[in-house]
Amino acid sequence: MSAIRIEEMIDEVQREIGFRQRAYPKWVATKKLRQEQGDRQIGIMQEVGRLLGFVKTVGLIERGDFDGTSTAPPVVHIRHGGKLYRYERKE
Repeated sequence: MSAIRIEEMIDEVQREIGFRQRAYPKWVATKKLRQEQGDRQIGIMQEVGRLLGFVKTVGLIERGDFDGTSTAPPVVHIRHGGKLYRYERKE
């Protein structure tokens, strides 16, 4: 298998969230899934998406710091774990 890019991972997580948001209400209605369980599973996938977004941003910053190839803007604000972080690239 070829290397999987983080953008592909993010897209796949978003696709899965969409699937769950469409399918779970039907499953809850037919009692194949409890509402609380479905809500939790969707919430977990949303957190996975946020984490991958964080990793993507940090990766862009890191590459820019080490080899100058970053496409990250000079100032980045990242919200993670309930905290807001500011990264300012030094030119």
